[in-house]
Amino acid sequence: MSGTDTPSPAFKASHRVAIFFLSLCGIGFIPLSEGTVASAVAILPAWLLSASTLTAQWQLGILIGVLAILSVISHKIIVSLSPDLGGNVDQGWIVMDEVVGMGVALTPIIATGTWNWWLVSGAFVAFRILDIWKPLFIGRIDAWNTPASVLLDDIAGGAIGALLITALLIA
Repeated sequence: MSGTDTPSPAFKASHRVAIFFLSLCGIGFIPLSEGTVASAVAILPAWLLSASTLTAQWQLGILIGVLAILSVISHKIIVSLSPDLGGNVDQGWIVMDEVVGMGVALTPIIATGTWNWWLVSGAFVAFRILDIWKPLFIGRIDAWNTPASVLLDDIAGGAIGALLITALLIA
């Protein structure tokens, strides 16, 4: 999807808050790179969390809780908007799914308390490659074109990215 998949003016007028949330404050309308920008923006709150004085366990708990809340809210909004999305629920301007997927990719870094910009960069690149190319079962999930699949393909990409980062941490 590209940032040019914009809702109709009537749709925008009646659902401004939902669009603002799902587009991550309008980032979803950046042409061509909306998912990459949203994924990069998702690193900031994770970094702030890692810089806190909380233990790694608390940081991980907070991260998982926030990701779960964002997932549920995003899914509910997409379900409520799906009749107005014209048969394609995975609109390019919806980038909250990238935030969730990137957060999942960062979980091993938060869990181990080993914030390292090389690892973060690796998680970012791995997640973006998996999200764009959709290899393995990720493409099948994306093809479902359901409100759940909007989030699940990114969660799957984030989980595989997290496994790759975990392998680097173990090695």
